[in-house]
Amino acid sequence: MLAQASAKPYIKYGDTKKSFIAIIAPSGLTFPKKTAVNSCEDAKNDLTWKAERIDAKDGEVVMKIRLTGKGHGKHGAPDTGSLSITLSDPPSGCSATVQPLDVQYVDDIS
Repeated sequence: MLAQASAKPYIKYGDTKKSFIAIIAPSGLTFPKKTAVNSCEDAKNDLTWKAERIDAKDGEVVMKIRLTGKGHGKHGAPDTGSLSITLSDPPSGCSATVQPLDVQYVDDIS
């Protein structure tokens, strides 16, 4: 399943800073309640986030995800990047990668 994220969001990568994104299920499909976010990273910029699904319900067309920053990677603070998000459905053992999501980064130090 190739899900798609919406818009070009601003993402905070600062340590413990939170951002939110939404992923839209492919046409005619929905997300089961047990679908989880396995990972969220920008490999090119050496950035990773703790990612978790929020307010999960069976049959959702839009999955809401909270990202918590872990600080910038070894390449310094980038302006833009591309997120790679992997989802899984534990009962079925299946996993899927969301279409890469182009983002703009915000270094929120407040």
